[in-house]
Amino acid sequence: VCDLGEGFAPAWHPSRDLVACQRASRTGGPWTTVIIDVATGHSTDLWPESGRGAISPSWTADGRWVLLASVVERDQHTGFDGLWAISLEGARRVRLTQGGVEEWCPREGPDGRIVYARREGETVDLWSFASPLRK
Repeated sequence: VCDLGEGFAPAWHPSRDLVACQRASRTGGPWTTVIIDVATGHSTDLWPESGRGAISPSWTADGRWVLLASVVERDQHTGFDGLWAISLEGARRVRLTQGGVEEWCPREGPDGRIVYARREGETVDLWSFASPLRK
């Protein structure tokens, strides 16, 4: 048993001892996504920007990207800012959807399609699209 620290919604890297998970932001803003090295316990915040959060992480099948939903705090209100892919070290970001509606839980399938949950009004539906990361 190994305590990796605070967090929830863990997702194992497909081939390495890394875990992506949500964690409370140290800046006091929305939740953030971190990558934890299981061997050392060291964590890397993927989007350490005040007022922006990163939730519901998952890995792409090749383990090169973390997929997540972005949330933004404005005037004490949290809004959704689309789905994103962030590189393992956090240096590259690719916007996958435009946001404006609730979107979360992006997951890449073996065929390269990304499926996610989207709420419009009272209904939550599953949507999918071909991943631009496989080009």
